[in-house]
Amino acid sequence: MAVTIIEVLNKKDLLKWVRFPNELYKNNEFFVPFLENDEMDTFTKEKNPSYEFCETKLFLALKGGKVVGRIAGLINHAYNKKWEKNAIRYTRFDFIDDHEVSAALFEKVVEWGKERGFDEIMGPMGFNDTDHQGMLVDGFDQLNMSVTFYNHPYYMEHLERLGLTKSVDWIEYKIKCPAEVDSRIERLANRLLERGKYNVVTYTDRKALYNDAFEAFEVVDEAEAVLYGTVPLTPAVIKNMVDNYIPLVDLDYICSVKDNRGI
Repeated sequence: MAVTIIEVLNKKDLLKWVRFPNELYKNNEFFVPFLENDEMDTFTKEKNPSYEFCETKLFLALKGGKVVGRIAGLINHAYNKKWEKNAIRYTRFDFIDDHEVSAALFEKVVEWGKERGFDEIMGPMGFNDTDHQGMLVDGFDQLNMSVTFYNHPYYMEHLERLGLTKSVDWIEYKIKCPAEVDSRIERLANRLLERGKYNVVTYTDRKALYNDAFEAFEVVDEAEAVLYGTVPLTPAVIKNMVDNYIPLVDLDYICSVKDNRGI
């Protein structure tokens, strides 16, 4: 049965594109789906400020009228400018275990990249460092998070067959909180607090957290600037993240450390 590739050009097809992983992994106990509304907004130009410096094309693979795969091609002009690259990205690359399907989807993104004059392809990489990125190569028996990709083990063989090679390793850790804080860490923290250079802030007022979050993201942006594939977080991107997440967080789990030396 032949594979048909269609470009996603309307909301109805975008919904099919967003929901496909839920069907692909419906019997997998380790898969955690993305929030549907978040994904719809991420790939809607009016909702995602990253489109100020990005372009996308989304594709669905069909067999016998049934969705069997998806992919997005992504041109990140901010990345190419910062890192002096000439690359197109791919993201949300999901498919059944069928080489004809994965090859047909990937070729569509390669074709678009060549049309635009790009000579390199990289991924899975999203709009910026806060977006989903990377591919699982180990730990398939571990529960993933809604902000990370999960994929079947057969993806590796498909990508190798397409001529892709690994560029970098990203490692995810599980950290168990000890019953008691290490006394050495506690002494160091107390010493810093006693010197008056820093203070710990907890929050009971969501508005206060909202205001501090902008500065916190600026610190994160500066700290992560040297990491693989990162692009600067624009004020609009930061505001979008703050607006989306601050209303959801539990204030009991949020604190910040402020530097008093500049006050």
